[in-house]
Amino acid sequence: MNKIELLVAFAILAVALSNISSSQQKTLYNVQVDEVVDGDTIEVSGEIDATVRLLGVDTPEVSSTNNPEEYGMQDTVQRRNCLSRYGDRATEYVAERINNTEVNLKVDPSADRRGDYGRLLAYVQTENTSINKMLLEDGLARLYPSEFSKLEKYRTIQTQSKERQRGIWSCQ
Repeated sequence: MNKIELLVAFAILAVALSNISSSQQKTLYNVQVDEVVDGDTIEVSGEIDATVRLLGVDTPEVSSTNNPEEYGMQDTVQRRNCLSRYGDRATEYVAERINNTEVNLKVDPSADRRGDYGRLLAYVQTENTSINKMLLEDGLARLYPSEFSKLEKYRTIQTQSKERQRGIWSCQ
């Protein structure tokens, strides 16, 4: 390989590496919601095919037992059952709003990109409305304690929902 061929090869490699780097840093994706798994997990396809965990929120479980202590409540059968009902409501709420529709996923540079189970962590947005935020406002989710840029804003929203005893906060 002569010097010119070597320079061309390096130039091609540099462009390829640049493209890889910029695609890894992408933070906004337009996707189709294929399935709502539960209130805080969806399956999407489009610019990215992924299982997505809604960043910063945690809805009650639908396929396992809820622990009221995670919500700052004393553990009783009534509270577990109440949270379970709100898990179903959260799933229905998300499905009614975004199942089989196009949404934007916004990845937060301040947060981990993937969660414990390899799911993409993102804000789910439709027409400038965040589903994550709406779940907190309507008391269908609690703040999921982690690092992300909207943590304090979400904490304030959760406090307001608790004070109004909206959704899950009525289980107290």
